[in-house]
Amino acid sequence: MTEPSSKHKPLIEEALERWRLSEKAFHHSRKLQKDDLEFEAGYDEQGRSTQWSELDLKQWEDDKRPALTINYISQFTNQVVNESRQLRPSIEVNPVDSYSDPVTAETLQGIIRSIEQNSHAEVAYDTASELQKKCGFGCWRIGTKYSYDNPKNEQEFHAQHIEIKRIRNPFTVFPDPTGVEIDGSDWEYCLIVEDMLKEFYKRKYKNSQMASLDVWSSVGDAPPEWITGQSVRIAEYYYAKHHEEKICVLSDGRVVSKRTLDDNVKKYGSAGLADGVRVIAERGRDARSIHWAKFNALEVLEETDLPGIYIPVVPAYGNELNIDGKSLIYGMVRNGKGIQQALNYMVSSAVEAIGLMPKSPWIVAAGQIDAFLDVWKVANKKAFTALEYTPVSIDGVLAPPPQRQTYEPAIQAFNQMMTQFQYSMKGAMGMYGPSLSEPSGEQSGVAIRTRQFQGQRATYHFQGNWERAMWHTGRILLNWIPEVYDDQQVLQIIGKDNKTQTVTLDNTIGNLPEERAEAAKNGRFNIHVGRYDVTISVGPGFATLRQERVAQVSEILKTWPNLLPAIGHILFRNMDLEGADEIADELLKLKNQGQQGLPPQIQQQMQLMQNQIRDLLQQLNQAKQREMAKIVELESNERIEAVKAELESAKLQAQVAMKMGELESRESLELLKQQLAGIQQSIEQLRETNTPQGQDGLQGTPVQ
Repeated sequence: MTEPSSKHKPLIEEALERWRLSEKAFHHSRKLQKDDLEFEAGYDEQGRSTQWSELDLKQWEDDKRPALTINYISQFTNQVVNESRQLRPSIEVNPVDSYSDPVTAETLQGIIRSIEQNSHAEVAYDTASELQKKCGFGCWRIGTKYSYDNPKNEQEFHAQHIEIKRIRNPFTVFPDPTGVEIDGSDWEYCLIVEDMLKEFYKRKYKNSQMASLDVWSSVGDAPPEWITGQSVRIAEYYYAKHHEEKICVLSDGRVVSKRTLDDNVKKYGSAGLADGVRVIAERGRDARSIHWAKFNALEVLEETDLPGIYIPVVPAYGNELNIDGKSLIYGMVRNGKGIQQALNYMVSSAVEAIGLMPKSPWIVAAGQIDAFLDVWKVANKKAFTALEYTPVSIDGVLAPPPQRQTYEPAIQAFNQMMTQFQYSMKGAMGMYGPSLSEPSGEQSGVAIRTRQFQGQRATYHFQGNWERAMWHTGRILLNWIPEVYDDQQVLQIIGKDNKTQTVTLDNTIGNLPEERAEAAKNGRFNIHVGRYDVTISVGPGFATLRQERVAQVSEILKTWPNLLPAIGHILFRNMDLEGADEIADELLKLKNQGQQGLPPQIQQQMQLMQNQIRDLLQQLNQAKQREMAKIVELESNERIEAVKAELESAKLQAQVAMKMGELESRESLELLKQQLAGIQQSIEQLRETNTPQGQDGLQGTPVQ
């Protein structure tokens, strides 16, 4: 029996023991989760149904009965999965203290967008999202990679970038069972295992001790599945270390490590503090560091220290319960499995019953069909114009002609039961007609969205846990970015408009606001100064927002086509057309040339009107967003009408402002201002008429 080396043995033994703890803690839950995934798929790799039990399926097949699988449950999981893909949570970076600023925060956010795009993070997110909904657990990992395979200089030699990668098989992940945070931020360790064939292992790790063995057998006290005659298990082991560290606060407000001051004293004879600066207080803190090792049961193949303070594996849970200290994790499939099996049984039984209908037997008297036996043998298979028979008498009484023994299966009862099971499936999932894109009686868009939001309430906890996972991903990236990317490194970042720009990381920039602002003008940022935090926003992407903006401006121009010279450049700027920017530039030039002949007072007034138009459009969008947020709270037609009145008010004011944009003289301005006052009074009366009285519900905020 081969034993691990003394150098690697403590680490390997610790990792194996932690793997056993995790495997034991999640064993039963993972078994059910695996069954959920197989059930939702409908069929296995051999084409056999996974929604029938092995015993029932064998019995039906032996009896030559149809065992059908109508995978009704998958439409519910796919609906929720694809809704999440349409409303992706996005990471936003915000400044926290006085040493941070919004411009640097936007730069960090641009770096995160670049990381997500370059590493195809959407694939990792979508894979984890699908697993989260179906079996209750999905995850992705964060790592680094060298940026240049063939570096040309020292900077390229050391340059690395961050990647977000998917984990296809969630059952290869063994997290810390003592963690209690839903985002895994308090995990002390996590293992990701992979079973590698002998030939592939020897090719990839040809210099390892395991590859030099002629016979692969058990190693030390490793579990049998970790090494067989044909394969070996490789594990990536993420783990945290803790040590007590003293920190000091200085008289100038800075906080430094006491170890740093002690090292300066040893090296230079002094702490290295400026004149007059002294230590005024010190305290201890728990310093946490993250480490990584790749090993088999015999040796450590690779190991390194990682940035940050979190294990870089991010879980996304579905439903999570802890019952008597045991974890129960599941997704949407679990509650619908019994109903799906009943539906398969009823459909199969109905098909069987209908298929047997033409085979009902004939009742004949002895001797009636003997002369035409060949025809009567196929009477249930072929259609004949007439069937001949020989009349016979029994005790002198003429026997009636042959008659079919009529049997009518309970088709209506089958249909009623199948309809009931389909409705029960909707109840188990908490998703009804509009949530499944089924037609309903609602006519207005508000009413339809209200029903859709009601259906989403039953599954919103999946979205909530998804957003928490994204938030934790943002925290990890903020930890890693200052440590992975080097000083004076030039990066391509992505802005909110999906356009790229180049920035330079410069650690020499001080923390004075004026110095940071001046450096930002030249595209230079110090990401080591200041504290930043992350928030999550959920909504359509930038491309979708551009399309909505084009649609809104187009609707305005349909009503007021004379506004095209004034706002046409905005319309074309947001269109995804080749040459759209050039058209927008030309329209803007024409607009500016047309304004040059007007008096300065009129130009100023028109500029104010255009600003008012922009502000009112923004308020209109905000009003629509408030409507979407409040729809789930609206339970009566009166409150819905109140929201409609609010939107109508915003539209009326926007139309008035647009009309003001057409004015070219002071006299028309004065006249339209009088009209505006009259319309404002009408709007107030409309609001008073449509606002519910004496209710505590949401009424909305009028757009001023």
